[in-house]
Amino acid sequence: QQYLNRPSLVYVGTLYGMLHAFSLFDTGGWEGGEEVFAYIPGRLLPNLHQLRAGKQIAGVDSTPVISDIYFPGDYLNEDRDVSGSIDQWERWHTLLVSGLGQGGTSYFAVDITDADTAHRFEGVKPLWEFRDDHLALTWSVPVVGFVNGGTAGFTPAAFFGGGLQDVHKLSEGIHRPNRGGWFY
Repeated sequence: QQYLNRPSLVYVGTLYGMLHAFSLFDTGGWEGGEEVFAYIPGRLLPNLHQLRAGKQIAGVDSTPVISDIYFPGDYLNEDRDVSGSIDQWERWHTLLVSGLGQGGTSYFAVDITDADTAHRFEGVKPLWEFRDDHLALTWSVPVVGFVNGGTAGFTPAAFFGGGLQDVHKLSEGIHRPNRGGWFY
C-alpha cells in the first residue's frame, strides 16, 4: 500500500551499457522525462573505457521485466539493525530482471522498490548477476516466479532461455555448440 503512489518510472536499456530510469510525469521532484538514475551491470564495467574513447559498446539492450515479489524473513541475509530486526526485507519488493541482449552473456536483478530515492542511489539495490559457460547472448525475456524450496517454502526465482549464438563469432568460424541450448 505504501508504494501505491510512488512516482512512475520508465526503464530503458541502451547499447551504451546502461539501464536508465526516467520519470514519466512531473512528480517526485523530477520533471517528466528527466533521468532518475542509470545502472551499469558488473559484467559491463570492464568495457566502459571504450565509451570514453568514443566507441559504442553492446550493452543492456534486452527487454527488462518488472515483478513484485514477497521476500520472506531475511531472504537477502542483510545485516540486521541494532534491534535485530529484519523487517526491511520481510515485505514486498519490486524487482527488475534483464539480460544484456547483444551486450553479453549474463542476466541481472535489481531491487527497484525504492527507486524514487535513487538520486542518492540508496533506492536501487543490485541483487545478483548470473553468468554461466552455457549462456549465449541473453535475448530471452525472463519470467519471474517461485520454486518450491522444500522446508524453506516457496522461493522467488527468475527463468530464462540460454540465448542465441553470436552471429559475429559464427561468421568468424567460432562455433560454440554448448551455448544457448539451456533453460535456467
